[in-house]
Amino acid sequence: NGIDPSEQELIIYREVNINGRSTIRINGLLVNLKTLAMVGHYLVDIQGQNDTQQLLNNDEHLVLLDAFGGDDLQKIKPTYQGVFEEFRTVTQQIHKVQTSQQDIAQRLDLLKFQKEELAAANLQPDEEDKLLDARSKLSNYKKIADRLQNVEYTLNTEQHGAVDLLADAMQQLQEIATYDEAFAQLSETVSEAYYTAQEVGRDVDEQLSELTYDENELIRIDDRLQLIHSLERKYGATIQDILVFQDKITRELSDMDNGVLDIEHLQERRESLTLTLKSHAIKLRDARQNVAHQLEKNVNQQLSDLLMSGAEFAVHFDTIKGFLSQGTDKVEFYDQT
Repeated sequence: NGIDPSEQELIIYREVNINGRSTIRINGLLVNLKTLAMVGHYLVDIQGQNDTQQLLNNDEHLVLLDAFGGDDLQKIKPTYQGVFEEFRTVTQQIHKVQTSQQDIAQRLDLLKFQKEELAAANLQPDEEDKLLDARSKLSNYKKIADRLQNVEYTLNTEQHGAVDLLADAMQQLQEIATYDEAFAQLSETVSEAYYTAQEVGRDVDEQLSELTYDENELIRIDDRLQLIHSLERKYGATIQDILVFQDKITRELSDMDNGVLDIEHLQERRESLTLTLKSHAIKLRDARQNVAHQLEKNVNQQLSDLLMSGAEFAVHFDTIKGFLSQGTDKVEFYDQT
């Protein structure tokens, strides 16, 4: 609005013409009625009436008093306000816990149930893949056994088995290997095939000896897979996801057991902050009262200079219940004329 806030005096001039129009100036600057009303919102109203007048707009009196206090008062307020912010946060946390006790109890019961269920399941990271492989072998036992027996017969049948036939071919090529390099290479290739066939034959025999069918084991595997799939529908798409979830709820339970949401701890903290706030509020009030005395002195001197010797300006203090961000003081300006 162009008004210099650093000026120590505020001179308001208004001239009303006979036609109803008016001219308004503040410190010589031409302003409109809206600006005058805005400035007047922060002004005290000193009038020469016959009764006690509460000064205009008492909601602003505390702000005006603090502003008059200058830097000294502003150094005290941040300390109080810092403690007040923590006090308000703790109070909100207490209210949140108190209003959600039932939800917390239900959450605790759910977490305990989930933890016990997963602990009983005792899932292993690669368990599902191993179970699926084992189930596939048991479910296809007859087909696997038939195929392995056929391979074993093809490789190891005397005289007509692949191993014996390769042995005969290897011998024939070895007899002519010295006549041509190509024969030597063929002999080496057939020799490798012979020894590979021998090794495969031994592995097939070993697989056949270990191959068994246990219907009870198949039932156990199916039951285990059914449990795993049930847990995956509830807690995660894979066993790894379930294990991550299990670790998460374990930490949450630990936090709750360690009293992170312990209302008694929060209440003790609030009691401590209450004592600290009271101490800082008293210091803030003392500082404000010192400022109020100086303000009373200055205003009363101005009233005297205006030849209003019967007028007296006073700052009245009340203490509110509880704590606000600006302290515990309610301040009102009075002018007795």
